[in-house]
Amino acid sequence: MKKSILSVFAALLIAFSCISPALPKADAIDLTKNRNVYTDLDHSYDEVIRDALVNGVEDLTDDKYGLFKATYQRQYQYILFSTPELVGVKDFVREYYLKDDATRRYFAVYQENRDELVAEFRARLPEVEAEIDELIPDGVSNYDKVHIVHDYLAQTNVYAKTMLDSDTVDHYIYDASGVFVKHYAVCQGISLAFKYIMDYLGIECALAVSNNSDHAWNLVKLDGEWYHVDVTADDMWYDVLGHMHHKYLCVSTETMLKNATSRSDFIVIADDYNIVFNDATCATSKKYETDQPWANSCSSCHYYGGDLYTLGSDAGLYKNGELYFMPDEHMRWHPYGNIYANYTGDFYGAICGVGSTIYMLSPKNLYEIDLTTDKKTIIYSVAEDAKSGTQIFGLGRVEGQLYITLGVDTPKGDETWIPVDVSTNSVKTKIKLSEMTGYSDAVWTVIAEYDADGRMTSVKMQAVTATLRLDPVTTGTRKIILLNAAFSPVSTAAAG
Repeated sequence: MKKSILSVFAALLIAFSCISPALPKADAIDLTKNRNVYTDLDHSYDEVIRDALVNGVEDLTDDKYGLFKATYQRQYQYILFSTPELVGVKDFVREYYLKDDATRRYFAVYQENRDELVAEFRARLPEVEAEIDELIPDGVSNYDKVHIVHDYLAQTNVYAKTMLDSDTVDHYIYDASGVFVKHYAVCQGISLAFKYIMDYLGIECALAVSNNSDHAWNLVKLDGEWYHVDVTADDMWYDVLGHMHHKYLCVSTETMLKNATSRSDFIVIADDYNIVFNDATCATSKKYETDQPWANSCSSCHYYGGDLYTLGSDAGLYKNGELYFMPDEHMRWHPYGNIYANYTGDFYGAICGVGSTIYMLSPKNLYEIDLTTDKKTIIYSVAEDAKSGTQIFGLGRVEGQLYITLGVDTPKGDETWIPVDVSTNSVKTKIKLSEMTGYSDAVWTVIAEYDADGRMTSVKMQAVTATLRLDPVTTGTRKIILLNAAFSPVSTAAAG
């Protein structure tokens, strides 16, 4: 009974918040003199507490953990925000048995499916590291690596606003498993995932957290200077695949606070808890804030062969700032409807690169560009018999799989993520079952495959669909199709 009561209490602590647990108020501290507020803790117990949490220990009352009434929550907060590999932990709860407080017990509260989540997370980490290694070419600077990781996380993660606004919040959205396993997280999980990759790359990284703005982001140290990096804020169209900004990529404290004044109370959680993070001396450089070729890009960038490829504001592909390729058709879209947008302006096109290949979309075509030969090939086109106004809005690569999203007229943020088989140049597209006689929407899923010319080549169906990990909530669920049966003939009704 004790465990269930503690679990309910912990769940109440995190409801409707982007940060878990809530941070201590620091009203009496002059944060401009030192924003690292964990310097006063006894850190000699950090490793034993960290090991206990990593291994799922519930009762941490033993003296060997060094927990005290006055500081135990702050000890937990420091370890949580400095340990990105720690997943499945909800909160610390102190439980009293005697009225005089003489007897105190401390418990860690874990997510109900912690063991399964931890196993998935640990299995995913080598894959994440391999994906990062694949994206980062030899010889690039640490700044370039930060840029690549920024774009990788913005492209592969959906901000969990739908879940956050719902009555049921799964705690994985607050840790790195939400990003790496579910691809569905809030700012805290995104920041911890960013730190995990920075740690893997050997780049000094810290978390920054603001109570006022209920927000978390990162700081990185490059050539002796600290810079702010906020992947969440730059992933401004929460549910539109592959679109992002670079407004908060390696900026100074002055610039960051100019753009987001509510964050003035931010604190820093650094591995080096003795560091003095002073506004007068830390994160003052504006080295990367001007004359960057990606400044107006609304898509990820790509490094290859010592060159930087970016999407320009005219929807053209640029190489080191010079126009490299302009699709025959391009357009600017403005998000409307039920889209969750952190930025209300227009966006245009998208690119996604891996090695010597860049994929690039226009409203009607998906291009494959070979950077070694400069060959541009259309590998998918919107079918001529598709619903009027159907366009390709999103493009991204998640866990090695390339996806596009199709929609009508303007993106709504709820488009289905459609896997692209680049080896056969086919796209698996859901067909509305209402257009077919004798089958039920609740039972069957139908897909069609198209060739490079947009002609439907085959239709397959199955009795079961599986929810894609990108968005596990019921509203707006994206589906990935599991092929287990083929049939013919069937209607080749236009895909909607």
